[in-house]
Amino acid sequence: MRRFLPQGPAKEIFTWAVTPTIGPVHIDLLVVSITLGPIGLDVSLMALVGVVIAYFFARSIF
Repeated sequence: MRRFLPQGPAKEIFTWAVTPTIGPVHIDLLVVSITLGPIGLDVSLMALVGVVIAYFFARSIF
């Protein structure tokens, strides 16, 4: 949808995203050392609206 919306305030509001990240997390177990690099999740208003619409659609089917 980011490609199809015209430039303006509506596009800025609906495509604004928050990307919380976790990491890197380092685990040292003396025998094995593991580092999990940054994990991020891109959340936008359009994604939340899509999830809500999918929920109501699935609820109406089942």
